[in-house]
Amino acid sequence: MKPPAAPPSVAAVDITCQVRRYRVSTAVITAIAREIKSHLGLDDFQIGITFVGSRAIRTLNHRFRDRDKVTDVLSFPQIDWQRPVPVRRKRKTNRGQGDAFLLHTLGDIVISIPEAERNAAQIGQSLERELCFLVVHGFLHLCGYDHMVPKDEAIMLRAQRVLMQRLGEGTRRPLWRNCVKTTLVRRKRAR
Repeated sequence: MKPPAAPPSVAAVDITCQVRRYRVSTAVITAIAREIKSHLGLDDFQIGITFVGSRAIRTLNHRFRDRDKVTDVLSFPQIDWQRPVPVRRKRKTNRGQGDAFLLHTLGDIVISIPEAERNAAQIGQSLERELCFLVVHGFLHLCGYDHMVPKDEAIMLRAQRVLMQRLGEGTRRPLWRNCVKTTLVRRKRAR
């Protein structure tokens, strides 16, 4: 007899890649997301991260932000924070799973891999690092950060810098290594 299935983890990270040309490592992206959640004190929260193509993110940007253009990342927060969630100086251990029947949803992040690839090429960095940066950027938006005015932008930039350093920026083995691979997509020949 099998033991009953465990309830879904409150601290789940749900990752989806809708672009066939890329293979995203769910293990690496999950590790990145968990590390960010830990430094924000949000271990109990659930998050969704979806990787899409340019057309899909343009459609979402038009539908939800009334901007008919491609962007690199969109965030859909489920909580209206009074103030941005502070980044912790030291990582603390998980403070408990909370009520097992109450799922705390932080929100969803949608990232355009082709746009991230263009950004990375323009600034001379790897696609892997750029995807990690966009995950951090999206997370901060879910946590009440914004960059519409210079004062808020400075606060968000500082939080991004701290989180990227904690994820391995400047080290030989950053956490984002091998988070994405380009795959060969065979195109159908025209007859």
